Amino acid sequence: MKLASEHPRAILKTFLYSIWVPISVVVLYLIRFGLMSFQSEAPTLLLPRDASSYLTLLVSWPCGMLLTYAFQKLFLQSRKAAFFSVVIFAPLCALAATIGGLLGPAGVALSTLIVSLPVWLIYFIVKGISQWSQR
Repeated sequence: MKLASEHPRAILKTFLYSIWVPISVVVLYLIRFGLMSFQSEAPTLLLPRDASSYLTLLVSWPCGMLLTYAFQKLFLQSRKAAFFSVVIFAPLCALAATIGGLLGPAGVALSTLIVSLPVWLIYFIVKGISQWSQR
């Protein structure tokens, strides 16, 4: 029996779902610098001005796959636990990815990895409880 993660479509779906991480980094950027961008004489596109910020956005996308996959697995076990985890850990991941971006791509990868660990822990606890209750 093949796992869902072994199918290329499932991997592509997880990759596409993880786009919320760079989008949330851009939203945090707009909240922080959006008004200041319009105060200059030539309005900008409200996007980062240097190439390293674009690299952070590109790196944050695949780094969010681990957390997105944890959310998907948790959703299959318990919808309530998944919604609780998304509400708590998705904004925390966006903030961590933004702060980790100050350290470069390695900081983004490390921060998203650290934020995904509690979600995986919740998943294994919920899975263990559901297997124990089925006995």
